[in-house]
Amino acid sequence: MKEMNFKPEDKLEKWEDIEPYFNVLTEHSISGSDDLQSYIKSAGHLGAFIDEKIARAYIDMTCNTEDKKFVKLFQILTGEISPKVEEAYFTIEKKIADSPYTKDLPEKYNLLLKRLKTSLELYRENNLNAKAEESVITSQYDQLTGSIMVNYQGEEYTLSQMSKFLETDNPEERENAWKAIAEKQYTNKNDLSAVFDRLFSLRNLIARNADFENYRDYMFKAKQRFDYTPEDCFTFHESVEKEIVPLVAEINQYQRKRLGVKELFPWDMAGIPKGEKPLKPFETADELLEKTMKVYTRLRPSLGKNLETMKKHSLFDLASRKGKAPGGYNYPLALTNMPFIFMNAVGSQKDVRTILHEGGHATHNFQTADMELYEYKSTPSESAELASMSMELITMDFWDEFYPDKEELKRAKREQLESVITLFPWVMIVDAIQHWIYTHPEHTPSERDEKFIELLKKYDTGMVNWTGLEKYKAQKWIYQLHITTVPFYYIEYAIAQLGALQIWKNYRQKPDKALDDYLNALSLGSSRTLPEVYQAAGIEFNFSAGMIKDLMNFTKTELAKLQ
Repeated sequence: MKEMNFKPEDKLEKWEDIEPYFNVLTEHSISGSDDLQSYIKSAGHLGAFIDEKIARAYIDMTCNTEDKKFVKLFQILTGEISPKVEEAYFTIEKKIADSPYTKDLPEKYNLLLKRLKTSLELYRENNLNAKAEESVITSQYDQLTGSIMVNYQGEEYTLSQMSKFLETDNPEERENAWKAIAEKQYTNKNDLSAVFDRLFSLRNLIARNADFENYRDYMFKAKQRFDYTPEDCFTFHESVEKEIVPLVAEINQYQRKRLGVKELFPWDMAGIPKGEKPLKPFETADELLEKTMKVYTRLRPSLGKNLETMKKHSLFDLASRKGKAPGGYNYPLALTNMPFIFMNAVGSQKDVRTILHEGGHATHNFQTADMELYEYKSTPSESAELASMSMELITMDFWDEFYPDKEELKRAKREQLESVITLFPWVMIVDAIQHWIYTHPEHTPSERDEKFIELLKKYDTGMVNWTGLEKYKAQKWIYQLHITTVPFYYIEYAIAQLGALQIWKNYRQKPDKALDDYLNALSLGSSRTLPEVYQAAGIEFNFSAGMIKDLMNFTKTELAKLQ
């Protein structure tokens, strides 16, 4: 068949805009192996067009949460059009899977067919509306969190903007700011919990409709986690508790001594000693982008050119402002063949980490831009986050662009490595609470909070005083957006972090080879299994206790150089 092609500017506002293309695919009679390949590619092109339209709508909505027209378009695309798309694709994918010519396809199609068959096994017509409703409700979470403003010292600030008050040398200011944030979040907790409860009910329904005992097991298959199991995750949890929590305690102890206090409170974690100035790597979002492009160029000129191309096409929205959704993301534009980076920069070191992280995702998108099969451009999170988290580490040699002062540079690098270590326990908590939530479908909201507190205690160093602040502690889970908006997307950060540490370790020894291996692995997209992608990067897909111990020893050695 003649392959379909679409342009980014083509219209998609209603089902009728794309229905004729699905009709062509549905009605086409596949005549041989070559024709089947053209058929698969045409279906991919159509999918790329739809994905870009949804991406653009999501970007517009998160950049402008108060603009109803953007919200409406996103809801039409996800709530009205997407169910019909999924139904149509079921017919198309079944046609591919049932074709006698699949046996004649080249080897490169093997993984695609395996994933396609898994998708077909999960398909249920009575889940289409439920998934559409799930997308609509998820957008409500973005709207609610995006509209949160904290009144502090007579001014209104976004949650991101408030972070600067937590990074001062004034303990009283840190405490007041932290409590202002916590109280504002507390007043919104019930609304956000209500959104979660609606999603929770829908997700349980989706799992039951697909003949799964629980939503956790459904999602493991839906995310096509062929290379590890829930039991592997539990082992990972225990290994982190054993090997990493003691290191977090050392970091807490270092921070306590650094501040010169008898005990730490939640508002002290990002605080600095009296007389020390907060790290200020940039003043404006434009400056952040310019310095980031210089860092990437020094790492490798082609990587800097990628960011320059994105800037030329206005594919950044970096500054924090009212009416903008919280957080940060990189969103690939399938037809444009470039990504969009979104974040809420306020002038902190955390912002530097964020843009380098999202820039790693962007690098991944550029490395897969020329892949023949669109389906292989979409990568599982375990390799997607490998791209981003590795970039945070291998760029550190060039952070003098942000910190010409050597002592500030050391502080920034130390913060980075401390964040690597402290991330692991939090990932385990976020992962574990989701396992528990979805395997205990009869739980109450209060039981959910209690379980979260229990998990916090499990990974607690005992060095932070939360006395009198318990109600604020119990709400932390609802503000981890992944739990609500992208369930079971979080353990990948820890898996990928171990991979990123391996890449950085290799980079410290042979920079050029390590970078070549890293970029080569990214160029594979999802055309290989996770172990094969990691192997191409010169590392192991391994989150055993032994691997954790080895990499933590390496990280401790590097940390010691920065004291």
